[in-house]
Amino acid sequence: MWFDDPYWANAARWIVRLAERCDYVLGPKEFQQVTPRCLPLEFSSIISDQERWAIVCPKEMIERLALPWLEAIRRFKIIYVDEVFVALSAAEILGVPLTDEEQISRNAPYLWDRVDAIQKKICVRESRVNEALSTAEAGEPYCLIMNACLAGNAGEVLLAEAAVDVIQQARPDLRCIVADPDVDRTLVAGAALVVVGPGGMLYDLVDHAELAIDFQNVANYFRNGYIAREYRRPFCLLGMAQQSRLISRTTINFVRGAISDALFVNTRDPESASVFEHTLGFRNPIATTPDMAVQFCDRIRDIARRPTAGRTIGVCGAFGAGILVSAFRNFEGRVRFILQATEDVAWFAQNESVLHNEIANIEIADVSRVGQGASGIGGAEPFLEAVATTDGLLTSRFHAMMISLIAGIDTLVSGNANDKRHRVCASIDARPWVHFVDPHLVREETMLARAASVAGRGHRDPSRGCFESSDLEPIRQLLKSTVDKLAES
Repeated sequence: MWFDDPYWANAARWIVRLAERCDYVLGPKEFQQVTPRCLPLEFSSIISDQERWAIVCPKEMIERLALPWLEAIRRFKIIYVDEVFVALSAAEILGVPLTDEEQISRNAPYLWDRVDAIQKKICVRESRVNEALSTAEAGEPYCLIMNACLAGNAGEVLLAEAAVDVIQQARPDLRCIVADPDVDRTLVAGAALVVVGPGGMLYDLVDHAELAIDFQNVANYFRNGYIAREYRRPFCLLGMAQQSRLISRTTINFVRGAISDALFVNTRDPESASVFEHTLGFRNPIATTPDMAVQFCDRIRDIARRPTAGRTIGVCGAFGAGILVSAFRNFEGRVRFILQATEDVAWFAQNESVLHNEIANIEIADVSRVGQGASGIGGAEPFLEAVATTDGLLTSRFHAMMISLIAGIDTLVSGNANDKRHRVCASIDARPWVHFVDPHLVREETMLARAASVAGRGHRDPSRGCFESSDLEPIRQLLKSTVDKLAES
């Protein structure tokens, strides 16, 4: 843990000390849990009054500050600097002495070299690029797509792969670089088009009990809107969704500033579109379409039409082991545990012994690492196959649900009322083969009965599947319009 590292532990003490004397302190995510008066470095983009703020961060993270702060930072006072961290303030702080010149001469040159390189548009960090999904070769004009494609979740890989397909259909003049949001500024500066998404990154309130705020997730993604503006790069948002609520006024101001000159926003449900329009005040086009995964409807249904031996029921996501054991007690077919994300891998490891002892025929499809970098499997195909060849699916995972609905598979969806899964299930009207259940609101017997029904009578019929790839045509038309915007930039 970070607090076992003496450099980080010492920096945390500086965070607490400075937070008592300044309005706020800007620092990395780890320190935002130490005091509520610590905000992400990226939020400097909406702070003009530098005099009342301090900074505590690893020197290698200094580029996360907004460009106006980097341009002014040589005038800041160095309060503390060591081999890893630096603490600075725009003005001297009463009761806080400055560090001595020996420490500055020994430990500050790396900081200033990094600041100088950023201002000269020189790369200072390695971008986390998904080589398995990227299509751009060196020197080719590219669209930069940033989502959680390297987070160990096949659903995010599916989204990124679909986005590449949609963009290259609409903009055949561009290839794509797919990355997570932790990229060097130069990768943004060189892009012909900058895209944030697809994904459910529009939230700051986390966990189902809504007991905590996470500023850093929003900061990671939407900082790239500010960087695109710095370099006058065309910028848009694809497949946006509000996974949880957005409540902090500071977060709202940060996101509002990041997207203010975006060419357009695409959301995957009307509720998320309403957030952009009414909460964030976005005035450019907003197109609401189904999830980006529907780009692969034909591909998914082709997989679902393949003949398979025996009956297979899929399980994807977190369920109580007792529910599953009871649901499959008299089941004579195959139970396929589809491990979509690293959390699913951990869940299965915790319950593996019970499941193997109580369920006769288990198959494991670990797709959590598909499309992960140069050594990845090169896309979401194994994930599509794992879901689309089942005869019934029990899932709490959004994209396993989407594949199942597209393939026309009997599906039991476990989620929370009005969450992203529930909103999709509600949007497809009454389908007798799709059931949404909120386990917090129904008795365990109801959940078990639904699961047993899918296990006993579930089947797949691609002809009844939901959605078509043509549902994404509004996105393609908006992307085609970005050609002129590139010429203007």
